[in-house]
Amino acid sequence: MSKEFIDYYQILGLPPEAGQEEIRKAYRASARRLHPDARPNSSDADQDDAFRRSVEAWRVLGDPELRSAYDRARQQPIPATPFCGQTSGFGQILADMWRRLFGNDKPENGQDLETRVEVELADLRSDLPLELDIPCAVACGLCGGLGRLPAKDQDGPEQSCVRCGGLGRQTVQRRLQIKVPAGSESGLCLKFSGEGEEGLRGGQAGDLKVEILVRPHPTLRRAGADLFLKHPVTLEQAIFGAAIEINGLHGRHHIVLPANLAHGQTFRIKEAGLPPGPGDLVITTHIVLPSAMPPDESDRLREALAQIPLTRYPGVSFLPERKK
Repeated sequence: MSKEFIDYYQILGLPPEAGQEEIRKAYRASARRLHPDARPNSSDADQDDAFRRSVEAWRVLGDPELRSAYDRARQQPIPATPFCGQTSGFGQILADMWRRLFGNDKPENGQDLETRVEVELADLRSDLPLELDIPCAVACGLCGGLGRLPAKDQDGPEQSCVRCGGLGRQTVQRRLQIKVPAGSESGLCLKFSGEGEEGLRGGQAGDLKVEILVRPHPTLRRAGADLFLKHPVTLEQAIFGAAIEINGLHGRHHIVLPANLAHGQTFRIKEAGLPPGPGDLVITTHIVLPSAMPPDESDRLREALAQIPLTRYPGVSFLPERKK
């Protein structure tokens, strides 16, 4: 028998050769001790699990036909639901037992879950590990997803599960670690198969879908893996040139502006963008003119500019008084 196979005899504290009356007495003693009615102020998860397993053991071993099939299945080399923690690899014997054990309760697949995560542009320079707390519906730990429990006195009718109210599910907070790929675009949807809600009665688990939203950067704009930055320069820097410092996503970059810089002139810093590639950082200069100049400064600037020959401005038209 596989070590993963659930031993119902062991759960009830009985040897495999125990008689039906011994099985009935062992289950009754277990139910009296673990049934929720016997501990109304307690919701201990270990006790809930022990009660659920004892109920499952009774449902199998208390039925002579199911018990006979279970005894045969115990000798199989591959375990299968409901007698082990797997949801695949059903043997025909155990599949028949599952249907008999739970009647018309068909397997129910878990729902897909969706969530959104906001990240900074700078976070995407490399793979970003994240830890998410996801509210998720799982099979009730007391009734095992059936939504009902046997009566405490064993002979009474089944009752609605006191933990899940008959729904078969409970909502818990599940912590999941994911990785956002480097260079992800805003709106990217990551799918994690089997990380959604748990299935019931052998049903498949749903998927988790995580939408990635990238917050806008205060100065950088992206287009694919390339980053774009508008950088102001003074009139003096545009005329005479200058060495300036640029703050990019990966740190500071130094570039040299040539003299006679044109408005809108671009500079490209290779591999200073985002993965994959990586992309480039493209810097566009725009000339900023002084504002609110006092009259004396304005006059001096006007006099200085008037000394520049018009031939220095190819393609520019002037009013007649400036041509004099």
